[in-house]
Amino acid sequence: GGASTSLAWPYAEQHWFGFHFSPVLYLVVPFYALWPSPVSLQLVQSALVALAALPIQRAARALGCTRGESLKAAILYLFNPYTLAAAVWDFHEIAFAAPFFAALLWGIAVRGRAMVMVSAFLLLMVKEHYALAVFGAGMLLARRGDRAGGAMLCLAALVAGAAILFIMRQAGITVEDAGAVHAVRERYAWLLQFPDAELDWAGFAKSMAQYPFLLLGVLAFLPALAPFWLLPGLADGAANLLSSFEIMRSPASYHTLPLIPVLVIAVCAALGSPMLLRSGIERGRALNYALLATVLMGWRLGPLPLSGAWNA
Repeated sequence: GGASTSLAWPYAEQHWFGFHFSPVLYLVVPFYALWPSPVSLQLVQSALVALAALPIQRAARALGCTRGESLKAAILYLFNPYTLAAAVWDFHEIAFAAPFFAALLWGIAVRGRAMVMVSAFLLLMVKEHYALAVFGAGMLLARRGDRAGGAMLCLAALVAGAAILFIMRQAGITVEDAGAVHAVRERYAWLLQFPDAELDWAGFAKSMAQYPFLLLGVLAFLPALAPFWLLPGLADGAANLLSSFEIMRSPASYHTLPLIPVLVIAVCAALGSPMLLRSGIERGRALNYALLATVLMGWRLGPLPLSGAWNA
């Protein structure tokens, strides 16, 4: 299991914030105190993953989807093979990001500034790089017509990002933790050593091309028709794609989970895009294509012991 399988270490220690900035995990402490078991953490993770379907369905409705289309959007999320894969990993703080991202995009869809600000704050409590995600959300909000709210969100993201970096630097790292922190930093050390970094460049290039293809392909590439709705996901996309750790460049990794609500809501936005209208493909048919792609690719890529699946 990962470092987050147990809350006994190091979340009670201040130096954890030098490793990852994830104060949201303190929300789990009361539940874990009542039932200190990995099983309780898995239940929390499953509930968090499933919870994101509700704001996704509401965001779809706000973007002009019918009730049937919005239910299909929730199904696209819940049965996405990468959603299922993330749910069966050991517990990680990233599980909180899925409902927070979905709520944030729902707020942007309805132009609800209060909902956007609360969701953005919660997202900032999940991981240090989500200041970049909130900045992207601010750009999207401005694109949706709320320029003042978008500017406020972008400014808040910059201030929060600087504060988070300061906290992480001040937290300090013990000798015992140095190896784990070095492993985190090592993921991106090659960027400073380019082009002399020691990497499997052929494998790295292959996964760089394969990762977005598999992410978009499972949704029939419809998210590409709504690029502005992908802005909040750029932080996770870049963090995963640029990592020298192969596991992060695999869609089946739990690192991919926060991207799925972003992609599914982008599908809903794409249904009304001019590009889709010009293609002559009806929105209902396009959504069915995405459902079909999810089923077919889910059969092959999902964490289920099915005949013909990679995991069988």
